[in-house]
Amino acid sequence: MSEDSKILTGLMERRALEAAFTELAETNDAEQLNGRAARIARYGEAALPVLIAKLDTDDPQLRGGLGQVAVRLDRDAVVSALRNIARSPQQSDHARLSALTILDRYLHETVDDELLTGLQNPDIIARESLAELGREMARNPYSIIEYLAQLGEQPPDVPISSCRRCRLCNPTPT
Repeated sequence: MSEDSKILTGLMERRALEAAFTELAETNDAEQLNGRAARIARYGEAALPVLIAKLDTDDPQLRGGLGQVAVRLDRDAVVSALRNIARSPQQSDHARLSALTILDRYLHETVDDELLTGLQNPDIIARESLAELGREMARNPYSIIEYLAQLGEQPPDVPISSCRRCRLCNPTPT
């Protein structure tokens, strides 16, 4: 295969991946989401840079889709890339939060204080989590049960810290 053919093939693959991730973001059905995530994962390592590029989102639907793709890719490569994004002060808070969310919720990786430091706005984690819960409850009122179960699995200082930082619950956070 000539160099020009390789470049053209790479560009076509990138466009196909971009379209597949766009479809993923528009998916509301869990079964369809899993199917689309599996289709994206078949691209293998070529899907990872596109996934990384999509992390700068505040859309929980897309973030969930990215998480579903992440669990289907090479674990070591995904975890390493997401940890690098989470640590990078050059990344937006949304990109870092998406990376942290996928590491924690989908890949069940420990999210330590080192990964949380440097967020421009530490309150964003509590706000995003509550906003995501509110949007999900509009679709499925029982989602609060899963949210509370996940919160219950955290060390005791995490929910307490989240409540203290939440301006909805505490207008003058400590």
